[in-house]
Amino acid sequence: MPGRTAARWTSQRRPHKRRLDSQAVRNTSLRPRSALVLEAVFTTLLVLVAVGVIAFAGLTWKKLYQGQR
Repeated sequence: MPGRTAARWTSQRRPHKRRLDSQAVRNTSLRPRSALVLEAVFTTLLVLVAVGVIAFAGLTWKKLYQGQR
């Protein structure tokens, strides 16, 4: 068509729709076992650090007000 420029052709193009088969859907919905193990390790570390910080704060609080009885 003589009246259309390249810019108009590219702006009017629609993206290609991809057809998803059952294998592609199944693979994206599951996480690998190594990712689950890694998440469990870091969650455990987070809980241990939180317990340590709370214990240290409690000990500091106890020592700070120990002599004010």
